Amino acid sequence: MRLLIWQLSLPDGARESLSRTAERARIGACAFTRAKRQLKEEGFVHERRLQGPGGHWITQQPVSNVPLSAAEAAKILARMPVHPSSADASPQVAPSPRLPTVGIPTPPLTDGHPTKDPGENTSHRPAEPERQPDPAPKPEPAPETSEPSEAARALVAALPHLSPDLRRIPRGMHDELARLVARWLAACHTPTAVRTHVLRGLPDDGTPVHRPDGLLRYLLHDVPPAPAPPSPASLQPPNGPPPHARPAASPPSANARATTYKRPSSARPATRRGAPAASPHRLSGSQRAPLSDGPDTLRAMTPHDRFRTAAPRALRDPGALRARLEAVHGEPAVRPLNEWVEKLRTRLGDGESVPWFDPASGGVKARSLFLLEAPGRKAMGAEAELRRTGSGIISVDNDDPTARNCWMLREEAGLPYAESLHWNIVPWYLGTADRIAAPGRSEIQRAAPFLHEIISMLPALEVVVPMGRKAQAGWAAYQETYAPKVHTLPTWHPSPRVFASRPAARQEILDVLRTAERILSGGAVSGA
Repeated sequence: MRLLIWQLSLPDGARESLSRTAERARIGACAFTRAKRQLKEEGFVHERRLQGPGGHWITQQPVSNVPLSAAEAAKILARMPVHPSSADASPQVAPSPRLPTVGIPTPPLTDGHPTKDPGENTSHRPAEPERQPDPAPKPEPAPETSEPSEAARALVAALPHLSPDLRRIPRGMHDELARLVARWLAACHTPTAVRTHVLRGLPDDGTPVHRPDGLLRYLLHDVPPAPAPPSPASLQPPNGPPPHARPAASPPSANARATTYKRPSSARPATRRGAPAASPHRLSGSQRAPLSDGPDTLRAMTPHDRFRTAAPRALRDPGALRARLEAVHGEPAVRPLNEWVEKLRTRLGDGESVPWFDPASGGVKARSLFLLEAPGRKAMGAEAELRRTGSGIISVDNDDPTARNCWMLREEAGLPYAESLHWNIVPWYLGTADRIAAPGRSEIQRAAPFLHEIISMLPALEVVVPMGRKAQAGWAAYQETYAPKVHTLPTWHPSPRVFASRPAARQEILDVLRTAERILSGGAVSGA
């Protein structure tokens, strides 16, 4: 319809083709072909091709505002003059006669044979260049070492423990991967740098890796130049490193996922029989003795007793959330951490919001630290710039599916929340008001000093569980600068998306949490 309207709006006597009209009306090629076919079927456009003066072929396209039959269109075409396709077209003329060249005809100069014998050789070969002495042969490059070093083999053997995606590396690929890793080590890359590069190359959470050996071969094929090592003093917080985290004097070993940390024997009080005293925080609800009014059995109520929850998503209750927010600055165990949060909000300025630490957690007395990527929407409170409707606290009791999975897994593993702490590699919210964003390399590097400040306030820390690839990459970058004497147990991100795409991920997370519980209980752990 638009093509017909444009054609009918042309002035009287205008001669413009349908293709030119479609170009001016910004009608695409497919739409023009379809419109032209419909106009011809309805009788608004008729078309005839004929040969005009000079042999030029001309296409005539009469356009009418009413449908015309073929007979009516033929009468109109008969009255239409035949115009050449161009103003410069002229009737074909006969070629002019060929003018002869000047002079008389002569035979070609190459015809016949020489009339006389020159008596000598007339060939003129180019003079041969002087023979230069052969240059000295260049030394051949030394062949690559067929046998990789033990450090490279140990690093490849530890890669399955780096991420659940890498647990199914065929044994036959270990030698080839060890040779690739040996090239990285020969280029002055530290083992931690190799592990960090591998973690950053893994796909996003939830995307399965069907061939981890091929992915590792692709990631390790090109060896970039080794960066200059950062100065530990530039990341040092004002209070100095914690007792269990010191600047690394040398790169960590190739296959060490974490450095084993043994609690001193004096850290736990002993009973009369010499066995460690059972902490009331490590007892389940059915094992705890009820409070009594007697002077010998009266004990203080801990934050875990006061905020104990019997089901996940407890903070959806406004009363429970109000009580938890009122205790943000009141509980001694989390008061130093939340004071640090206030200072961090001031340092970051507007545009980035940092949630509070959970008063029900272990706070500065935590022995296990669970690291995720970045705060979610349900962790942002009403005071955040994005005006979230969440709790404003990093807690397993939040009203979101990830927190629910953490609550359920912790209960099944028997891991006490009063001795744990949940935090994020990037402590501030990322994304927009409608969509959360995953942290990138620049955000992880920017947040590294803040993670060190948090760990500086956790003197009893023994186990760190980075959950998800982003958290694992951030923790690996932290280990590259500092050598924390803690157990590192990487595992999956506890989001519903991961559980839906990987049915075995939940059981693997549960196994990791049970391993953490055995470490905190003083049991022997294989590979620790």
